[in-house]
Amino acid sequence: MPTWAPNQLFEGSYADVSFIAGMLVDKFLYHLPLHRQHQRLQSNGIDLARSTLTLWARRSIELLRPIYEEFTGTLLIDGYGAYQAYASANQELTHANCWVHWRRKFDECKKMHPEEVTVALEKIGELYKLEYINKQQQLSNNKKGQTRLEKSKPIVDGLFQWCQDTVGPTLSPKNPIRKAIQYGVNREAQLRVVLEDPALPLDTNAVERQIRPIKLGKNNWMFCWTELGAEHVGIIQSLVATCKMHKIDPYTYLLDVLLRVGDHPASKVHERIPRIWKQLFAENLFRSDLWGKGQ
Repeated sequence: MPTWAPNQLFEGSYADVSFIAGMLVDKFLYHLPLHRQHQRLQSNGIDLARSTLTLWARRSIELLRPIYEEFTGTLLIDGYGAYQAYASANQELTHANCWVHWRRKFDECKKMHPEEVTVALEKIGELYKLEYINKQQQLSNNKKGQTRLEKSKPIVDGLFQWCQDTVGPTLSPKNPIRKAIQYGVNREAQLRVVLEDPALPLDTNAVERQIRPIKLGKNNWMFCWTELGAEHVGIIQSLVATCKMHKIDPYTYLLDVLLRVGDHPASKVHERIPRIWKQLFAENLFRSDLWGKGQ
């Protein structure tokens, strides 16, 4: 077995924690396949037996409970049944739904019924135009909330009135437009939460953009070696995605955390998450001993 040193990956090598940080960035930021990482490890003297375990993006109530059991804020979710049931049963949560998921239902009807869904698509488009203007003007939450009540609420009211007027005896239960309308009508209260909470985005797009690499790179995630390895893959992917959302360079963050972790109190581990790390440590970075030596 190799001998570990505080700032040396393997005895007799010139690699340090920057090697680990570089590997994590290669994989989770640039999505270099894990079997390539495996070859890289072998070239450095490690021979890990690969298994056939695959990383799956899984959604279930069982996974939600330990994450949100003490959460009392607003939960913005799509229309997936497990999420809906969990949020509805938890009185401590404010349950909000994603507007983009409702829009997609109308967009799916567009080819067959372009004229019939025009009103819905245009009204949802107006909501997003207002959000774009709010963002460009960098409005405070108070001002954004006022704008949503004055300008966005009438659009939302008009959309649900259109839904009520459109659903009638002429639309059969299997009509795709009826199904699209019913999707939103069944979630009206949750879709209206954005009118009450100015800090809430209209959709879950930010999260979906971060988890998309898991789906698109599914062949890259087959080599996690163990079930524990697959769990850690998910953790690192979450850290890298969070760094990107907070405009933090993942390599700089991982290198600093790996250098500090041995001396950092376990009771303050929360300070290592990217959002808080940026406030506390980003201006006083720890560097590798190899910094500036072309490594």
